[in-house]
Amino acid sequence: MSAVLSGRLVTWTLTARNSGALTAPVTVTLNAPFDRTWIDGSLQWNTGLLVNRGDRLGWIGTLGTGEALTVTYRMTTPWTLEPLWLYGSATAATDQEVWQAGGYVQVSPYRAYLPVVRKSL
Repeated sequence: MSAVLSGRLVTWTLTARNSGALTAPVTVTLNAPFDRTWIDGSLQWNTGLLVNRGDRLGWIGTLGTGEALTVTYRMTTPWTLEPLWLYGSATAATDQEVWQAGGYVQVSPYRAYLPVVRKSL
């Protein structure tokens, strides 16, 4: 878990590694944290085909033994008056197995504490 202030830029990174003995075709779906979207131009990946579906990303490709997929995107945290938790998740599937992973970031409101000034008459 990480914490960040409202209105700040954060980077989400997913790494999926094939630690099996065989090359496997894989489909990965990445869900953006609740009603948030990534910043245009911030999507990066190292192999395969990445499809931007607006509210989620889809990756299709093959990972050989020991190979890894890394997908990174950036987003801005929402302005909030109360602490807020954002959850980003991903699902990876082969012909035989499905894995799910996720992570949280806590968004804290920006607060300014100003001195109290009293004017006497």
